[in-house]
Amino acid sequence: MLTITEKIPDFDTYEDYLGYCSEGALFFDIETTGLSPTSAIVFLIGTVKKTGDGWLLTQWLAQRPEDEPLLLQAFFDAAAGCDTLIHFNGTTFDLPFLRERARLLCRAGIADSMDGKRSLDLYQKFRPLKRPLGLSRMNQTTLEQFLGWTREDRLTGKHMVELFHKYAASQEPLLCDLLLLHNHDDLLGMTDLLRLCAYSMLFDGQLDSAEVSVEETASLKIHLTLRSALPRDLALSLPSSDSCYTLITSGTQAVLSIPGFQGELRHFFSNYRDYYYLPVEDQVIHKSVGAFVEKEYRVPATPANCYIKKSGLFFPQPEEFFSPAFKSSYESKDLFFSCPDPDAAPFEQKSLIAYAVSLLRLFARGHL
Repeated sequence: MLTITEKIPDFDTYEDYLGYCSEGALFFDIETTGLSPTSAIVFLIGTVKKTGDGWLLTQWLAQRPEDEPLLLQAFFDAAAGCDTLIHFNGTTFDLPFLRERARLLCRAGIADSMDGKRSLDLYQKFRPLKRPLGLSRMNQTTLEQFLGWTREDRLTGKHMVELFHKYAASQEPLLCDLLLLHNHDDLLGMTDLLRLCAYSMLFDGQLDSAEVSVEETASLKIHLTLRSALPRDLALSLPSSDSCYTLITSGTQAVLSIPGFQGELRHFFSNYRDYYYLPVEDQVIHKSVGAFVEKEYRVPATPANCYIKKSGLFFPQPEEFFSPAFKSSYESKDLFFSCPDPDAAPFEQKSLIAYAVSLLRLFARGHL
């Protein structure tokens, strides 16, 4: 078995967002001769671990199939001192493959030290980004290309299996280098994928601040300050009935544009029992005042007619973030709020950010 180590540059860990500690994390990737652990073996394992001297990339390469127990034990020894295993799609392949190979090789004294550790699967974490980032696939190579990270390796998994069998028979150094390079780039590419956390943070609504402006085009602009700069800027749009919502980003800044609705809407009172409805005037008055109106001109208000009408510019809201909320009818599920008055107090930051987050989630889903 060959053991190769290399110090690699620091990278953005996003550990606060992902909920792990760098000192207790182990990034890893494996190479196997097939998909089934009952008929294939592990011939190469690579890890990235933080040490007192920085990040260390370690690779264990089998020189022959009989080296697999040594390979597995070296990995399990490295994992023993960690509490978080970080991988790309290892939940469905790498982890069960390693456990099954350890079980099948138990007579060789293999000790599986992965029980009780947290598993952080970057594929599962970033899978919701496929639609908003406009990606055709979510494999590691596609994500690396989106981020602009270029790998030296050009091999596929099929090539790796063929090369390992040739290497095991010949021990040719060039074949060894090619095998190691593929796994090496998988590991470095995986650490670079952490930059996608900036997009996850955006669509999760992790924002520092928000400010509002109303444009002459009757659209509402929400100017957002993000907690992490995006690796690539976005320009997204969501069609609505007669316009579209847009999201434009630049570094740590983003602007949400919400189309307005010009017309008349109604605000419905929930305490309708406290009101009379005046059919002639099509309005309600509080019973404390309505007592002075002749009975033939008033009736007890109902949920459907206990409202006040307002004309002007309105903006949609998925739920009642801003009060009073307006609707076109009592039965309607679509809520709106009135265009903010420039002379009035600004929106409360908490409500404004919650509103922006609700819209960002629409962009993440790709539809209204």
